[in-house]
Amino acid sequence: MSRLGDELTEKTLDFMQKHKEFFPIVEDKVCLTHSDFKPVNLLYSNDNVFALDWEFAHAGIGILDFAILLRHRELFPFDINSLVKGYTDFGGYLGKEWFRSALITDFVNIMHLFEAPAERPKLFHQLRNAIQDTMNNWEVT
Repeated sequence: MSRLGDELTEKTLDFMQKHKEFFPIVEDKVCLTHSDFKPVNLLYSNDNVFALDWEFAHAGIGILDFAILLRHRELFPFDINSLVKGYTDFGGYLGKEWFRSALITDFVNIMHLFEAPAERPKLFHQLRNAIQDTMNNWEVT
């Protein structure tokens, strides 16, 4: 992948191969997935959160929404425990290693974003940083 660069491409592929057990298995856990769950698409107050821009919604795995949201966690501080509780209290399923599963799921999502036809230097820089950050902090999570 030329936009990722040879060195980071190799590191990313090695990382994904080493941690492939964290890729989620879809099985029967399909649900409505927003697929663009990031701060700009959320309207929130102290009492409510509303998801906006459902353009990419589909039947998928809920961990994808967690994956995208976690990528933006530095820009959008939130209480992860409250998020998990709210999700699971309303029937959402998160596996034992859901956090790492979300991070590795986002790798796949990021790879698809790198395939965009137009050059988007700022976005590609952010995506490269997200990949590197996940690999650098994998053992800390």
